[in-house]
Amino acid sequence: MNTAKDKTGLFRGHLHVARMAYRSADYRAALRNLNSAQYAIEQTGQKPDDIDMHEFKRLYGKVYLALKHLDQAETAFREAFELSSRGGFATARILISDNRHIADCVRLRGKLQEAETIYKQCIEQLDLDEDKSDHRLAKSYLSLAQVYIDAKQLDKATQSIKTALSLFEHSPGERSFWYGRTLVTQARLLWAQDRKAESMLALEQSLTIMEPLLGPDHPIRTLALSRVAKVLNHEGDEKKASKIVAELKEIEKYLKDHDN
Repeated sequence: MNTAKDKTGLFRGHLHVARMAYRSADYRAALRNLNSAQYAIEQTGQKPDDIDMHEFKRLYGKVYLALKHLDQAETAFREAFELSSRGGFATARILISDNRHIADCVRLRGKLQEAETIYKQCIEQLDLDEDKSDHRLAKSYLSLAQVYIDAKQLDKATQSIKTALSLFEHSPGERSFWYGRTLVTQARLLWAQDRKAESMLALEQSLTIMEPLLGPDHPIRTLALSRVAKVLNHEGDEKKASKIVAELKEIEKYLKDHDN
């Protein structure tokens, strides 16, 4: 018979596996392990400490967001924010990060003004911190750019993207995931500005950076590829576009089979 101590260890074990699965973009495996961690809590009737529960709720939010389950994602992020707000463990940066994750859900719901307000609050607070090494400020500018693109405020989006790229260039560098990820959003902005050739260049640069880091099946790579296909179709190069679409279908099939 498992003791409460054993169950706490089981919770942490599932949380660790979920964390690793999320980092490798295996979001359904991450969700299964988070559900198993939740079951371990329910079996004992004992909750882990606030630090572990905060990580648990925030990871739940990230996984649900990746799976586009916005209701569950926002609920999980708000629960994480509540834990960090009342607990003595949370730094100002953790609180800001939790708030930014909530804003991501708000933005994806189309509540652009509310999301803009939250992102600007995050930026204002992070600008006071001289240490920019944890990338929270750059991520906030990237998210703000996405709000402006959605709102068709393209000049403001351009400035936000420029700031995000500059910060990511400084750290973690031009060959990093986050620099490449920002280029994908820049390509979206350039497309909206009817700068199709520049959009393609940004996508190609992004893929050059991210493919060695992420492998062929990562969702961010497939996002970039789908936008490359869109540009090619617009340019009338249906042959190359069809080849990319076929690759995307193969990736989708692989992921579906892998998940089963």
